[in-house]
Amino acid sequence: MRICSMVATLLLVVLFPLLGRAKETDQEFLERLIRECYAGKKGHCRVALARTHSNKDPEVLLKLFNRLCGDQSLGFYCETHSDDPVASKFEIFREIEIGGLSKEQLLTRLSGSGIQFNKHATTLFNHHQFLPSAESENVTLVKVSLADLGLNDSCFIEEFETRASALGLKLCPLYLAAFLRLQYTNQPVGPYLTIASKKPEKDENYPSGFYIRNFENALCLRGYMADGFAGWPEQNEFIFINGSPSAQLDSILSGGSSL
Repeated sequence: MRICSMVATLLLVVLFPLLGRAKETDQEFLERLIRECYAGKKGHCRVALARTHSNKDPEVLLKLFNRLCGDQSLGFYCETHSDDPVASKFEIFREIEIGGLSKEQLLTRLSGSGIQFNKHATTLFNHHQFLPSAESENVTLVKVSLADLGLNDSCFIEEFETRASALGLKLCPLYLAAFLRLQYTNQPVGPYLTIASKKPEKDENYPSGFYIRNFENALCLRGYMADGFAGWPEQNEFIFINGSPSAQLDSILSGGSSL
């Protein structure tokens, strides 16, 4: 009787994963492949390997992969030879301290430093999400362009956020822009730096977020409105918080970000 029980247990241990794999959907298969990539289990993990999986339609996998990672090719692969894949791909911009001030203290410092605002910035200041954390913390920022993310100005906001998240880039809290403006006093004249953050309201007439600029030697913190990237200036770059690709991918796959 004990032998039969042991044999049954062994069969379950061996066959259950195979049975589960046989029922694996296209999306589950692709998610597993990407997870293994980010976990470093495959060295260079090519999604093109999906073509060798007889039960999977490569066109379906391509569409799913694009929705998960925003890439345009099944040949996309993840570099996993570095301890910090993000640091190896994106140059660190700077480390800043955020938080530790009330909203009123923060706005007073901005005004006292001669920072120039526009009406959209004032609207964002009044939003409940523009509320600095009570405790200060240091965050590491990276600066990227749409091209760095493998995107162009025809992409949607959702694609932009999903692609950045999959690469380990975290959206900034709304108030981070104000702290960056105060600490980045040597910004060159001209180029825009858009702080990547979640739009605080779905209303299309509500500002989307902040950008900072040195305009004719005046440091500016301005709000902007946009529903996409059509006509976006090529020299414009985005500020993200440096994060972990695997953690961000887990968030996407667990429902933290819609596909």
